[in-house]
Amino acid sequence: MGLKNRVKNRVKNRVKSLFLIRLFTSSSMNQKGQEQQGQRKIIPWKTVAGSLTLLAVMVAVVYLILLNYQTYKQTVISQTQRQLQTIAKTTAERLEEFIVEHMEALKTIALNPAVQEEVARRIRHDQSDDDYCQGKALYEIHQNDMDALTILDVDGVLLQRHPFRTNCFGMDLMDKPGVTYVIKEHKPYVSEMFYNKLGKPAMSISEPVFYGGQFAGLVRWMVQIDTLSKLFFEPIKVGRQGYVWSFNDKGIILSHQEKDFIGKSMLDLVQKDHFEKGDFIIQRQSKGTYSKRT
Repeated sequence: MGLKNRVKNRVKNRVKSLFLIRLFTSSSMNQKGQEQQGQRKIIPWKTVAGSLTLLAVMVAVVYLILLNYQTYKQTVISQTQRQLQTIAKTTAERLEEFIVEHMEALKTIALNPAVQEEVARRIRHDQSDDDYCQGKALYEIHQNDMDALTILDVDGVLLQRHPFRTNCFGMDLMDKPGVTYVIKEHKPYVSEMFYNKLGKPAMSISEPVFYGGQFAGLVRWMVQIDTLSKLFFEPIKVGRQGYVWSFNDKGIILSHQEKDFIGKSMLDLVQKDHFEKGDFIIQRQSKGTYSKRT
């Protein structure tokens, strides 16, 4: 019995020992697993620093891109402004040359002795005349850039009109822009914008005619603003959608892509939100200072 009990105790202790070892091993494995999980959750500081550095670089790159874009944008705007300023100056010079050229043409016919005598004698020319007509010849030369040529006597009565228009002879044109001034002052005159009989905005250039040292009448060009726009403004292209428009020193729009704007006050359109800072633009440009639409 004593031997049997001793064997039994040894087996029991062995089982107990194995069980404890198994528990210890399982516990150790769980502990190692938790340590490994803990190690996986902890990010090394080098990795964090690298990520922050990469993020900073990306932010810096984006900032530089935006900064360069703004610089490029300002450069393009500045270059466009200089280009527009050059275009405006060149167009203004061409317009001045255009007016001077046609004033010289009027002066040439006004100094023609045959024309002077006809005006003094109040001789009329109509479409049926077979004789050579100085006024008709001059108009035909400039018919692509002038809309009409008229010759008036000392009282402002119409003697000739080219192109010819029926029922116009003998009309009193004293109320036409520039006619009264030339009759009173005997000097050339370039009018401001006005509306002709067709309701179209136009301007006129007038030159006095003398005969024997005495004022006898005047010759007068009439050109529609639309004609000037086609000659000087419409050919100008600004980018893909840009266009050129003009107004006088009083803010009256002379030419514009929107035909309904022509002849209207820019300040009135500003109040209707068609333009912004219209009074500022008028003040700047009336002083000869360049400004841009904003």
